[in-house]
Amino acid sequence: SAFSAIGGRFFGGSMSVGASGAICGLLGAILVLGLRTQGWRGPLARQMAMWLSFFFLLGLAQNLQAGEIRVDNAAHVGGALGGAMIAATWRRGFTYSPKQQLAIVIASTALVALAGITVFVRNKTDPYVFMGVEQRMRAAWNLARQGRCGEADVAMKRALRMDPGNSAMHALAKEIDRECLVNPRTP
Repeated sequence: SAFSAIGGRFFGGSMSVGASGAICGLLGAILVLGLRTQGWRGPLARQMAMWLSFFFLLGLAQNLQAGEIRVDNAAHVGGALGGAMIAATWRRGFTYSPKQQLAIVIASTALVALAGITVFVRNKTDPYVFMGVEQRMRAAWNLARQGRCGEADVAMKRALRMDPGNSAMHALAKEIDRECLVNPRTP
């Protein structure tokens, strides 16, 4: 997910959905386990390397065909690397004490609950969270035309954060400022 968010921020990817990143995480973990138990020539390592290559190439082909980022290969790479790193730290025969197991369960549950609360709060407080750059720009313009300049400013700033180098957005931001100076109905 972190790779997906970073990739979207720097390479203009869209919102990511699905479980392919997690599947690549499992494939990466199994690849490492196959390497550790059977070596490169083992069937498990070769099969997992083939499946990972398939995911990456399929995503690349889809993106090239569409001319834009549609398949989130950053999630695939991040998943595979995350799974590989976790599998690389695995030690055969190691057992956690009951106290350690309880601490791990509590920490994992707290992390999932915190993530859920974060998503809930973000969804309730940010009406633009699921909008792309174009949608945010359109929302900002519509809000400015309605005289809701404060909300228009927030929408435009969030759009600019997504793509700070977009000259069309900067031009629209200036147009929104002019609209709000001419017709300032709300703060």
